[in-house]
Amino acid sequence: GYASETPIIAAWIMGIPVVIQEQNSYPGITTKKLARFAEIVFLGFQDAGCFFGEKVRTVVTGNPVRKDILTGTREASSVEYGFDPELKTVLVIGGSQGSRIINSALAEIVGDVASKNIQVIWQTGINEFEKWNKFNEYSKGKIKVVPYINNIGVAYGASDMVVSRAGAMTVAEITACGLPAILIPLATAAENHQEYNARTLVNKGAASMILEHDVTPEILKREIIGILISTERLMGMAEESKKLGRKDAAGVIAESIIERFGMN
Repeated sequence: GYASETPIIAAWIMGIPVVIQEQNSYPGITTKKLARFAEIVFLGFQDAGCFFGEKVRTVVTGNPVRKDILTGTREASSVEYGFDPELKTVLVIGGSQGSRIINSALAEIVGDVASKNIQVIWQTGINEFEKWNKFNEYSKGKIKVVPYINNIGVAYGASDMVVSRAGAMTVAEITACGLPAILIPLATAAENHQEYNARTLVNKGAASMILEHDVTPEILKREIIGILISTERLMGMAEESKKLGRKDAAGVIAESIIERFGMN
């Protein structure tokens, strides 16, 4: 981030080694500007490598994710939400503040989704919860509405697919869990980096993408139901997501630093 510029330049002047970790598929201005001062630039996405010249040493590691996101089991997680582990489940998340675009579209079709024997974990965001809480336990308990998810690993464990924004860390968690996704990038994200993140998954067959200006209830319903009722498509996307997932990124980064600079 931009706040790193001063310490990076100061470290370079003082002869202190610098490494950078770029989370997004499209590197930010600060990373591109300061990469020449770094010994190593660790990349969250392989696609980011083309933005750096030959003199910059890049290593694709993926983005570090918390170990607890990988601990949710299907049965235990389904019990947490009062769900049937035999039914397909979709997790809809829009960030801690919630996404008005996602919430508004989902509200119009969530009953239709549940009518297909699809369970829905719907994180509205704290600011939007009161507006949409009326759907909680709707459709014979197939819809669970929550303002915020403290243990996201449990929610991932209960789910077959995720509908989400396309922030770098969210994408890292989704792929580490090997989950298919419908990604709706935040249009106002700096340099449109969320769309670049999403396209990486789309190009590999791990996700579908709906741009903000294309989001409608019908399109969202078609994508959710279309993916979840097709076992072949769902399994294929899950396999590609799993291939992209990096569960050991933090360890790889640490080992690379130790190997290059030693423990001291």
